[in-house]
Amino acid sequence: MPIGLAAALVMLPNDGSALPWIITLLMIPYMLFFAKATRRWVADFTVTALAASYFLTDVFANINEIPLRETFGFDGMQVIIPLALFSISEFARQKDKISAWTHLAMLGSIVLSRTILQAEDWFMPWIFIGYMLYLAQNSFSILTTESSWEKKMQATMVALIANVSMVLLAVLDRFELPEFLQDLPLPEYFNYQIFILGAVSYWMLYRARKIELDLGLLFNWTKRFAAQAPVYDPKTNSWSAQKSVGVQEDGDWVKKNSWSQLTRLSLLIPFFMMSFSLITMVNPWGADFDTEGTKIFASEPWIYASPYPSDCFGS
Repeated sequence: MPIGLAAALVMLPNDGSALPWIITLLMIPYMLFFAKATRRWVADFTVTALAASYFLTDVFANINEIPLRETFGFDGMQVIIPLALFSISEFARQKDKISAWTHLAMLGSIVLSRTILQAEDWFMPWIFIGYMLYLAQNSFSILTTESSWEKKMQATMVALIANVSMVLLAVLDRFELPEFLQDLPLPEYFNYQIFILGAVSYWMLYRARKIELDLGLLFNWTKRFAAQAPVYDPKTNSWSAQKSVGVQEDGDWVKKNSWSQLTRLSLLIPFFMMSFSLITMVNPWGADFDTEGTKIFASEPWIYASPYPSDCFGS
């Protein structure tokens, strides 16, 4: 079965795995898009097994101290394979050939691999974050202000994952630029990569500002589920479900629990990143504050979120 073939890729020796991976990447699209006998569960488990094989192959290679460039046979496959898996999984998701959880499993296997976390090619983290922002934007594009709260919650969570991933990769200093851009006369100590990411993230999710749930709605939405949990009745020795009231049925619920649009994650995280990028520092994650801008940020971080010059604060 194709499930077993996909899972068996992890058993291949690294130096001889290039050809089997190429054959698999040609076989999977045929199974998903052309073979009429392919059942949904077979497609889901095959793609999931393929994702697991990719991730475990990278993990075992890392344990054995095999460089990423040699993990899949020869140099270049460490880029071709994840990009192909990305493309196949995304196209299958759009065509409804696989389930959403299958696509997330494939996405997670690539994100947690050295291809992204320890990328040897500067463009891989950029491609991943670009795709995550596209996925978040696409999740909101099919919704309106009248859409169900469950769909709004799902789209908001996708935006949350995209922004958290962006921050994580920024903290790990994974966003690098090609060599020809590193020689440009850019402002010294200006983290322009982080500024670009924050600006692009804000721009892509700006249209969803009236659909995305803010922090207050997210927090109180989860509290509603806890309040509606089944209650044990000792008299009847049974569990009884609480009356479920939809959020849209409560006219004042949003006004009472919303913390305003200013607490949207797609606004807070991009603006913090853009403000953070303006700090004049050599190493933002180092222990030594060796520049004036770093000292100011450590003592008065609110200055960078203010439209007023630092002189107004007595600095």
